[in-house]
Amino acid sequence: MRPRKKILLVSASEDRASILKFMLETSRFAVTACLSAAEALDLLSQEQYHLLLCHLPFTGIENLIDSARTIDEAMPSLVLAGKLSQLPIGIHASAFIKPADYCAAYLLERVKVLTARKRGPQPRRILPACMMDAPNEVRRLAS
Repeated sequence: MRPRKKILLVSASEDRASILKFMLETSRFAVTACLSAAEALDLLSQEQYHLLLCHLPFTGIENLIDSARTIDEAMPSLVLAGKLSQLPIGIHASAFIKPADYCAAYLLERVKVLTARKRGPQPRRILPACMMDAPNEVRRLAS
């Protein structure tokens, strides 16, 4: 049996967090719920998660997503908004779910897509200009 994908759920509403946690756990995800951005950053620094799921509104979401990207660059983030006016302008999340699309089936589908392991060719890294003339051994070490 495959290990469960780990999701970090951040919500200011304890009721909403318990509902989302139950829905995701019945779909075979391991969910850790927290109620603040500071608590989420502590958990992110201790464990590795496959998805950061944020339910708005709560304070500090801009810093949370940016800090999560510095901790784990490959971890996607999904933001659920009750109203479109709740979305701050500077958020760099992987995906947003707006109120019109907010249903359980759509949410589960987006979570499954975002937590899927990426297969296929990896993107090529672009070497800096100073490395273009370097021997192949050095270029291999740099990438």
